[in-house]
Amino acid sequence: MNSGRIRYDFLERLNNSSLQFIGTMDKGVESVIKNIEQAVKKGIEEKEKNKKNVDEFIKKHEEKIGLMNKIKREIIQ
Repeated sequence: MNSGRIRYDFLERLNNSSLQFIGTMDKGVESVIKNIEQAVKKGIEEKEKNKKNVDEFIKKHEEKIGLMNKIKREIIQ
């Protein structure tokens, strides 16, 4: 009878420890997922920001190149 009580106590403690471990792991996994989502979102935002800057840079320099080509044609004529 005493061994039955010991067995029951052991199983209860094991179950409680398992549930605590699973809870802790779930919180950790949720935290990792949240951090990954934030990193991806930030990466997309940075990509869009850089794309806009690059597009503006290209447009600005294409205008300058066009002006330089115009001046070159005028000089050649």
